[in-house]
Order: sequence, then C-alpha cells, then structure tokens
Amino acid sequence: MIKSDCSGGVMKKHLFVFSVFFFAVFTVYAQGLSVQDAAPDARNANLVSQMDSTVKELAANINKKLAEGKAEKVVVGQFIYRGSASRFGSYWVNQLTGELANMPGKSYIILSGPAGAGWTISGEIVETAGVIRIYTRLICLQNRAVEASFQSDFERSAALAAMLSGGGDGSSGIDEWEPDSWDNPVPYEIGTDENTPVMNRAIQPAGDEDFFLLVPDRDGRLVMETTGSTDTYMEFYNADTREKLAEDDDGGQGYNARIRYNVQAGKRYIAKVRGCGGSDTGNYGFRAYLGPAQ
Repeated sequence: MIKSDCSGGVMKKHLFVFSVFFFAVFTVYAQGLSVQDAAPDARNANLVSQMDSTVKELAANINKKLAEGKAEKVVVGQFIYRGSASRFGSYWVNQLTGELANMPGKSYIILSGPAGAGWTISGEIVETAGVIRIYTRLICLQNRAVEASFQSDFERSAALAAMLSGGGDGSSGIDEWEPDSWDNPVPYEIGTDENTPVMNRAIQPAGDEDFFLLVPDRDGRLVMETTGSTDTYMEFYNADTREKLAEDDDGGQGYNARIRYNVQAGKRYIAKVRGCGGSDTGNYGFRAYLGPAQ
C-alpha cells in the first residue's frame, strides 16, 4: 500500500472511492394501521408530536438530575446513529436544547459549544426489533462519571426511517463543533473497544485543526484513530502542559492516522487532527477507546 508523507512537502494524491448503496423497503404498522394507510403529512405530524412530547419528559428528568448535581454550565452534544449524524438526531438535539434552555427556575445555563462546560448530554440512536431506541447519557466532565442514563423508544415507521436516512454520512462538510481550539476542545466520550462509534468531523480549508479533549476514567492504553478517505495527521498532547506525547501520519487504515498511548485516569489529554501537509480537507471520523495498558 502506498503511504503518504506529511513530514515534508505536500504529496498530491488521487483517491477514488466507489460505494454501492442498497436500500431496503419495508412496511411497518403503528397503532394497528399500516403506515401506508395514512397520508404522509399525517404520519410526519404524528411522529413530530410524539418526539416533542418525549423530549419534554426527558428534559424534565434531566433537569432534576442537573439540579441534584448543582450543575452550572451544560452542553448538549451529538446523538449519533450508526456512527454518524442524522436529521432525527439533529432534531432531537435542537428540541432538547430548547426545552432545557427554557426550563423554569433552572440554576444552570445551556452553552452553545463545549468550551467551559461542566456537564454534557449526548447519546446514541440504535435499532432493535421494530423499535428505534435513543440512549441519552448525562455526564459530569470533572470525573467523566455517567450521572444518569435514559432511554426513549419509538416504533419504527417510514416517516422515522426517512429522518434517519439523511445526513448520516457526513457528506455535507459541515462541522457541528467548529470553531474549536486549544482552549475550546471538543469533549469526547472515550469508548471501550474498536466498535466505539466515530464522531464525524470535517477539516475545512485554510489550515483547519480539530481538538479533542480526552479524560480517561482509568489507567490503560488509549487508542485514537481517524476513519474515512481524508488523509489525516494526528498529534497527542498533555492538555495542561501542552507537551507533545506522540504523533502519527498513516498508522491507521489507508491514509488514516492512529496513535496508541498509555494514559492515566483523570488526566486531561488532547488529540489534534489536521489534514496531511496542511492541505488535505474533507470529512473524516474520530474514534478513541481504552484498553489494558501495555
């Protein structure tokens, strides 16, 4: 396999990726009726109404936990589906943010970005037998403890499938977390194995760099890697001293970067990702998970 070199000049590469997509058409039933028996507008209205009602109840439960934890600054992060963003996830984030921001008598504020946040709300959308389930986790960033976990279920329908099908491949080139920096890194929830879902990001033109804040909850060997077709370069730092601990160009699959490093519980680390040579731009995924120390 030909590898790229990011230590010197810029290597011009042509990478062609051919993807084949297969779409499955299915029929589901809700409240004893086929979704095909109702008008699309009515089905969409029913889904939106159910989502709004569920988010309102979820926000009330989260508000109680935030009050108990004496939270001051909170950010609502991503709700990923199959490792990517989706219109359904974006709607969920927007509604949850709105409900919490307008909660009567709250003692905390909802931030528009991760900088300065002490608490984060994020989660994952998964498919089970006939059900779309949303896992919501409330995390205290000071010790990375999961303070509360919730689940919300929706019966799978054509309307819901349509919301999940769009915006899930990161092809829009929009980076939800921009701008980020040394002083405003994106908090990343470290996973437990190589199946940890990726956070989708985009390297923009003009020398964009992405910063991920990593705080392991135990000692171990931290694996950080990028995915996708964008040629990435990664550096790993002590977040408090900004000492560079490691760096990598093509240690992952293809032109992706991968770093393995033994870390300590509770310490703050930063992974910085940029395009190879400072010129490569495009979408990529970032993943980090913790295994036994080596």
